[in-house]
Amino acid sequence: MDLNGAFQPFVDAIANVTLFQRVAGAMVRAEVESLQKFKAQVDSRPTDDKDIFKSFHAIHYPDPRSWELKPFHRFDLTPEDRLKNVVKHKQKQYQWLFAEAFEAYEKFLDRAYAYAAIKDRNFWPLKDYGNISLSEVSGLDFAWHLAQTLNKRDRPDSLLGRFRRRLPIFASEEQAGGKPANFKLAISLSEQIRHHVVHAAGNIADVAGFREKVLKRIGTFNNGSPANADIQFIDMFLAISGNEAHVSLIELRFTGDVPFAHYNRFEILIGYIMSHGILLRDNLATL
Repeated sequence: MDLNGAFQPFVDAIANVTLFQRVAGAMVRAEVESLQKFKAQVDSRPTDDKDIFKSFHAIHYPDPRSWELKPFHRFDLTPEDRLKNVVKHKQKQYQWLFAEAFEAYEKFLDRAYAYAAIKDRNFWPLKDYGNISLSEVSGLDFAWHLAQTLNKRDRPDSLLGRFRRRLPIFASEEQAGGKPANFKLAISLSEQIRHHVVHAAGNIADVAGFREKVLKRIGTFNNGSPANADIQFIDMFLAISGNEAHVSLIELRFTGDVPFAHYNRFEILIGYIMSHGILLRDNLATL
């Protein structure tokens, strides 16, 4: 596999995820507008008349013996409840689309690491080759290298660490200025966001611990005194309540003078992932 073959599936995945996020956002906007109009109509009616406008949802399960459907929960939703649920659903969609995007990035790193070993036989440390002799290396194809990569521990951190050691310009460009945060911070944050979406429904029980883990992985926790800019960047993608939070990637209203403007937090973080992939591709092209 050549470098473009390793990179193009990542490009396609990020493009598709971004398109799906925009479609999801547009559908939610239309539904919110419809529900807001409906809520206004309900609010204008007499108080004792409003219950008839609730939405009722019975949740069923098949009885394990008779296989008849039996209810185990019920929701009685007001128009306001339905509005809140639409926003929560949007949040869930964005979270899982982001997890999909980060997993596409991880797969690109796997392919890139296998490609690097084929282009430069000294790129990998000897332990990555396992129990084979050096004379056998030249006959090993991309599939073998990819399989070895997938067996490597602590991916993607171990892969990124090797890329940084073997591609010093890549490591330097990662931390260059001109961005709200450096790539190492954005990728470490993205990895932890993906983990909490997949394993904790996007919930974070300990915000301070979450920040610490993101920063310690890249060596910028500074003994408990991290840079304020790093904390602000992390917190931009969280909805914090006390010391708990949940991952929040839906649009954030801009508080400046421009009306109706917003930060697209999803695309901001996706942008870091895509740009970091391009940075790695460009440096691998020099091998």
